[in-house]
Amino acid sequence: MKKLTALVGVDRRTIHRYFGKLEKEPHKLTIQYCEHKRGHHIYNPKRESYFKIGEGLLHRHMVALEVARQALAVFDGANFADFIHQSIEKLRGGLARTEAIGMGVPISKLVSFRTPGAGVVNAAVFEAITETLFDNRVLEIAYKPRSKTMKTERLKLEPLHLACVGDRWVLVARDRARKQDDHPIRTYVIARLYDPIKTSMSFTYPEDFEPEHHLESAFGVRSSPGDSKSIMVKLWISERGAHHVLERKWHPTQKVQNLPTGAIEAAFLVSDTGEITRWILSFGSDCKVLAPAKLREEIAAEAQNVLDLYRTKSAYPT
Repeated sequence: MKKLTALVGVDRRTIHRYFGKLEKEPHKLTIQYCEHKRGHHIYNPKRESYFKIGEGLLHRHMVALEVARQALAVFDGANFADFIHQSIEKLRGGLARTEAIGMGVPISKLVSFRTPGAGVVNAAVFEAITETLFDNRVLEIAYKPRSKTMKTERLKLEPLHLACVGDRWVLVARDRARKQDDHPIRTYVIARLYDPIKTSMSFTYPEDFEPEHHLESAFGVRSSPGDSKSIMVKLWISERGAHHVLERKWHPTQKVQNLPTGAIEAAFLVSDTGEITRWILSFGSDCKVLAPAKLREEIAAEAQNVLDLYRTKSAYPT
């Protein structure tokens, strides 16, 4: 009882009142003191059933929330996981703070979510984005491009959509400095944003903007302007590499045809071939580009570069 009062932060009388609530509808739990274990224990006569923790919260809800918490926790700097954890406590109603609710082990030991290579974001940047996104305010921020030859820009963005694509957080926003014919709505990798300023300037969310249309054709996080033509990418993938494609949904337009040899032909309709290139190269000799011809030539040239790199005698390439 001493441990319980210290954990919950209330006196013994309140604890006993909680016990009384748990023994009534809708919980109907039996709570007894065990002399042998020297503590109060919940005795649930129907071990196969779920009992409520908080109003309407069942075991399966707890598991779903735990998976969601872990899924978002892998993104360093994103604060959604903390908010989910706080929400779990509120949904529990303060009645049971331990994770071992009616089971012998904590929920976190029963289910887990792992994402190797998950994106990293700056916590201050992420918070600034979420605040301006929900308040329809302009975000002034610096953006560092991938290439060192390109200069860092100071942008004034109208945040429109926050998305997690390919295990990375991205922001779809309108650049106020670009004119309409220059396609001002673009996708920004949040890990490349820094030094945010939350301005007091407001903007009107465009009624005709559909985030799904903006992101659906992108393979990864890059997307081309809305009026650009889609590119059909066709690949031959060997039997050894086929399972890597068949076991996951890599793209909304993904189509797969099984070949008699056990290999497959995979097709994707994408807006940009930039990021699919690295994905193709990850297969090594288990993948060959069938179309378009330009992409096939680019992959062949990159493969030659890799071969030349390993033929050099020096440890570091010049």
